[in-house]
Order: sequence, then C-alpha cells, then structure tokens
Amino acid sequence: MKIIFQLSLFLMLTTSLYSKEIKITTSPIGSEVWVRPIGTLNYQKIGETPFNGKVRDIIDNFAKTDVFILELRKQDHQTHRFIMSDISNADIEINAKLELVDDYALMLKVDEASQGMFEVQRLIRSKNYDSAISKLDEILKKFPRLSILYELKGSALYLNKKPLEALELYKEAFKFNPQNYDAFKMKEYLEKVLGVEKK
Repeated sequence: MKIIFQLSLFLMLTTSLYSKEIKITTSPIGSEVWVRPIGTLNYQKIGETPFNGKVRDIIDNFAKTDVFILELRKQDHQTHRFIMSDISNADIEINAKLELVDDYALMLKVDEASQGMFEVQRLIRSKNYDSAISKLDEILKKFPRLSILYELKGSALYLNKKPLEALELYKEAFKFNPQNYDAFKMKEYLEKVLGVEKK
C-alpha cells in the first residue's frame, strides 16, 4: 500500500514540478529539508519545515541539476524522499507525516538478538558448548542486560559440567529479570546441589 502511495506521489510530483513556489509541511514540524542531485550522495540542508521557496532557487543554488532528490528528515522518525524534476509551471505542495521509528529500531535489535540465540541453541543441541559460550559472549557485548542470554550461557556451562560458573550466570539472569522463572529454578537447584549459601 505504501509503495503504491509513494509511486503515485512520485508521478504527481514529477509531472508538476517547474514551479514558482514549493511549500513543504510535515508532522512533526521542524523536520529538516535536504537536497541532492541524482547520481550523488552529496546532500545539502536547505531549511526546516514549514518550508517555502522556489524550485528554481533550489535547482540553481543547491541541486545544480533539473532532476534531484528532496529528503525530509527528523531524528527518530521515518525519512521521506521525493524525486523532483523541472518540467512544469505548477506550484508544489508537500504534506508529509514522518512516523516514529523507535519500534522499528527496537525490532531490528530484537531480531539480531533472536538470530544469535537460535544459533546458540543449535550449537548447544549439537553439544558444541564452547562455541555456544563464545557466541553468547559476542551477543552479550551488544545486549548486556538481556536476561535470556545469561540463562542460555548458564545452560551451556551446566551442560559442559561447569555448575559453579553456571550458577553465577543463572543469578545474573534472575538479577536482570526477576520474572525469569526458569533461571530462578536453576539457581535454586544449583545452590541446593552445590551447598551454596543463599545471600
């Protein structure tokens, strides 16, 4: 749906561009307006929204070409790009809603951690405990507060016959997430088996 909308917007903009005026509004306001010529990555900031100007001025002073990219940016928000060209006399009005991308950024992080955990589980199932522990150490550098990673490392250590080290990892897992019932049960079990005094 979004692709169809962007394509129709592209067609509308590229057929109505050699304008005397260009008006850009965004939600939220204060979004940065950037321009770059087609075929380069050299963006130049030309203002913030709400933005009013002349297409010819943008071409002459920034784009230096009749076909260019107009980009709207706001920190933590989705970026919008438009292909603009100098072929019409109509005025242009762009209204864009820049959506927050916090959820998207979080989704990418969760996906990265999940992929790593699937790899760790595969290594544990194949009894390749040292590789699983090494992989978990890598992931923990990026996600040092993720309880499940400590639990998985504890499991790998326990299965690798290192119960004292495993106990410390289960304690860490429970510390980062007191609702991690499995880590709590393993912590209790190892403390009892090893005769470790509870703090």
